[in-house]
Amino acid sequence: MKRPTFLLLVLAGTFLVDGFARAFMLPQAEASAALVHGIAIAIICYAWARADAVARGTLAPGRSALYADDIHALDSRARVGHAPY
Repeated sequence: MKRPTFLLLVLAGTFLVDGFARAFMLPQAEASAALVHGIAIAIICYAWARADAVARGTLAPGRSALYADDIHALDSRARVGHAPY
């Protein structure tokens, strides 16, 4: 299984675990659980964006994974002769 696909499955799994855990959670602890789940989502989304960019070959050294596709699109348009945005 490719790493980007695996990370998307992990992301889906966090929602399943969160939904199951909230059924048995005290109402006072739900805000804390939401915060922890939100941080986990952010980390997994960044890891997925980076893994996907590496798999596609669009991640240039030193550039953010979250902007890799946009930067690659700008670079390819400049090479073809299109005007930049």
